[in-house]
Amino acid sequence: MEARFRMPNASDQVNSACPPTRLDSACWHTDTVQKITINGPDYAKIQDEGHYEVKLKDFTLDFYFRPSESKAAYIFSPGWINRETYPYPYFQRMKWLADLDGVGISLADPTQRLADDVQIGWFIGTAAADYAKITAAFMGGLLRHLGIQPSQTLFFGSSAGGFASLAMATHLRGAKALAVNPQTEILRFHDVGELARTLRASFGGMSSIKIEATMPWRVSIAELWKKEEHVPAATVMINTHDHWHMQHHLVPLVAGLTRADAAAGVSIRFFSNEEAGHNPPPAHRLVPVMKELMAS
Repeated sequence: MEARFRMPNASDQVNSACPPTRLDSACWHTDTVQKITINGPDYAKIQDEGHYEVKLKDFTLDFYFRPSESKAAYIFSPGWINRETYPYPYFQRMKWLADLDGVGISLADPTQRLADDVQIGWFIGTAAADYAKITAAFMGGLLRHLGIQPSQTLFFGSSAGGFASLAMATHLRGAKALAVNPQTEILRFHDVGELARTLRASFGGMSSIKIEATMPWRVSIAELWKKEEHVPAATVMINTHDHWHMQHHLVPLVAGLTRADAAAGVSIRFFSNEEAGHNPPPAHRLVPVMKELMAS
């Protein structure tokens, strides 16, 4: 069966010769954005705009932080990233945060720190450490420090970032998620080579069969919702021309939903763009949706 799936390339991530989401780019700031290194969850030190490198117990978390007086937060997670073009950490779509009224955070995926050839991570972490769960807990602590309620928090991402956003919104009870063309079943990722590199870096010699048998919630959103007995207020947007993700990721997710889950706020929105395929809509299409979901 033809997957009809195209892996995003550099031209998908950058609209001009000036990468919009690199901290040292003149397209984003005329001055260099500072890098602040923090040992542990010292939330009081997270105040000014910048690149924060937080050394947690199990891994180091890098993120771009944009402060705001507004008591709302938008947290972005990345999809696939070409490591040769964009060295780690790369803060995907951070420029979009300027159009949103709230604290803005663009996360780098620490799973990519595990090996230089990992280009997609899903915040899957390692056998010993669930990076999505730990990151959600850290974000929850930061939001409490900032006086922001989980109900005023929106996790956003497309593709692998969609999986991470759904997972983090599950772990941070009360938060919302917007996932665009997301993977929801990591072991059904279409690119076997990319998947194998990530699983090798994350789980060593553990087979996918053993991963699915012993910790299915780490690789499946449906299994995570079942384990946590919680389904977040989640909106999934999917392109009807992204056939692989429709069949192998949306269908399994919907199959696991109950009427109560749908009533709790899970919604599926379809859009049709044959040329875009797996790539998400541009900012001028998605930012209004984020604002709508934040207000709801």
